Amino acid sequence: MITGALIGDRELVQRVSAIPQAAQAELVPTVQRLIFAVEARSKTTYLRGPRPLHLGVVTGRLSSSVTTHMEVTSDSVYGICGTNVGYGKLWELGFTKKVGAGARGGPRTLTGGARERYFAKHPPGVKQVAARPFLSPALDDIRPQAVTEIQAAYVRGMQQAMGR
Repeated sequence: MITGALIGDRELVQRVSAIPQAAQAELVPTVQRLIFAVEARSKTTYLRGPRPLHLGVVTGRLSSSVTTHMEVTSDSVYGICGTNVGYGKLWELGFTKKVGAGARGGPRTLTGGARERYFAKHPPGVKQVAARPFLSPALDDIRPQAVTEIQAAYVRGMQQAMGR
């Protein structure tokens, strides 16, 4: 069944201009719930687990540094999940490190033939360490759910603003 009602132009303008505030009121708890889900997924699925595919918890510092916070402006709602530990970015994206004789400055006490034999046995080089991401795959896992929930929250906000 389709029903309709006539409303005045002022009421229509008032309802349409109320959409952003009503939508934002619905979006804030939805986004907050979703970033908590990303944080939990990151900690339980990608930071724990067998090496070398996952990082595995050694000290718990990286896992405990993963936090979330919200930024709400007049026209946007942001949910941010990240880490403030410097090596978190290295593991997320991958990195290179020096290996062999040049990794730590080389042997300082060896001279002559002993030094040459050491460098022959331990040639200096660079090793590429593969990324073991823990934040981006957690977000990718939640993405379909996030799109659905954000769309539903926006629709609820619009309906609320229009008086339905």
